[in-house]
Amino acid sequence: MPSSVVTAFQQAIRSKQTARKDPDFTLVAHCVAQALALTGPELALVTAGVRAGIARGTFKVSVPHDSTGKIDETVLPPLPKLPPTRTHFPRVGPVSERLITRLVATCGTLTPRELTLVTQGVRAGLAVRKA
Repeated sequence: MPSSVVTAFQQAIRSKQTARKDPDFTLVAHCVAQALALTGPELALVTAGVRAGIARGTFKVSVPHDSTGKIDETVLPPLPKLPPTRTHFPRVGPVSERLITRLVATCGTLTPRELTLVTQGVRAGLAVRKA
């Protein structure tokens, strides 16, 4: 016979919301911040990995894309205001394969709308950085 502690734990687990809301703006903001902290070559490798995933069909996006995984930027809705996130300082030094692999894998877990928002956010961040 299970104890009251076990029963309480089981009820707590069952009552938790297991699916996250779509889109999760906190997760989108975190991914954008991490991508913008990468060096140029690292960001290029992450972009290539995400585009390859889109082209293969393993990563889904909510806008049309071509066979190379490049999304159609003409149909993007305006980027919503993202919540503040921890500042990731720009990296220096050699290319980190671990960071690249982790960010590409994280992008693979995003919903189509979230991945599109991350793409938009990174583009907007790079435009601000260049200006």
